[in-house]
Amino acid sequence: MSSKSDGLRKRIAAFRAGNSQRPIPKPLQREVVAWAQRERERGRSWESLAGELGLGFDTVRKWCDGSSVVARVRPVRVVESVGAAASEPPELELVTPAGYRVRGLTLSQLEELLRGLS
Repeated sequence: MSSKSDGLRKRIAAFRAGNSQRPIPKPLQREVVAWAQRERERGRSWESLAGELGLGFDTVRKWCDGSSVVARVRPVRVVESVGAAASEPPELELVTPAGYRVRGLTLSQLEELLRGLS
């Protein structure tokens, strides 16, 4: 165990004292990520890194790949595409579970095809 990992382990343990489910603060997570990425470049496994820090395997891996980042909802604006005529019905595409693909159908054609298949 390196002095860096020992220090990180002690800080994590101190922070979680009395509540093992308490989330680790982002600044400490960033330190863990920086350390773990350096160690991964040296060939260390996720299991060994997590064990050295006293954390779960998936916790360290997810922090490092950014999976713990929560996606933000952002506003969008729907606009009509350029060149699309409002009177033209959209062409649809049907993909079956077996992977067959039928393109260029209108909604009524798609309905007819699906009725014929059922």
